[in-house]
Amino acid sequence: MKKIVFLALALFLILGQVAFAFEYQYPGPGDKFGQGKFPDEPHKTFRWVRYIPRVEGDNIIFLSRDSIVIWDTNSDDGVTVTTTTTSMDIRVAGIAVVSILSNEKGTAGNSATQDIGKRNWGWIQTYGLCLADFASSAIIAEGRAFGTSTEDGKVGGWPQWGATLTGQTYGDAGFVMEATRSATVNNTDIKVFLRGLD
Repeated sequence: MKKIVFLALALFLILGQVAFAFEYQYPGPGDKFGQGKFPDEPHKTFRWVRYIPRVEGDNIIFLSRDSIVIWDTNSDDGVTVTTTTTSMDIRVAGIAVVSILSNEKGTAGNSATQDIGKRNWGWIQTYGLCLADFASSAIIAEGRAFGTSTEDGKVGGWPQWGATLTGQTYGDAGFVMEATRSATVNNTDIKVFLRGLD
């Protein structure tokens, strides 16, 4: 009886491995996206960053979720982001997936090292499907490239020539996943796919 159970178990394991091998063949060495998730869940990449407002005043400024951010070249530390009013800014870093508070009043000149443990840190997404806040003046078509706009923290679509000729030379962050949206739409979020900014 034990032999029959053992043989049945061995046969089950062998057939299971064969079926698994046909469905999920080993692609070779390298980084593999999608670990630890269900197969139908899209892969996403996130980065922990420090946020400094573009314009620092006496008020508490916060970065709202779904805002597009750029690397801050004033801090030039590789961990600090800010917003921009430059269309198609090449410094694009990703899209905020949480709201991030600004640093404390009067500390705008602090370095990232001095700000460790303060409230002006949070997560941005650098790859994959996400939502972004689009500019009120923007008309963004499905499949069109997008990047920063002239509105602080908001994405804008590229003209057709920009999408086809310039590529990442002028801050191509990815492409739009939804049909045409414009200022007439009440919901300001649009579904986009980040190409991989890390």
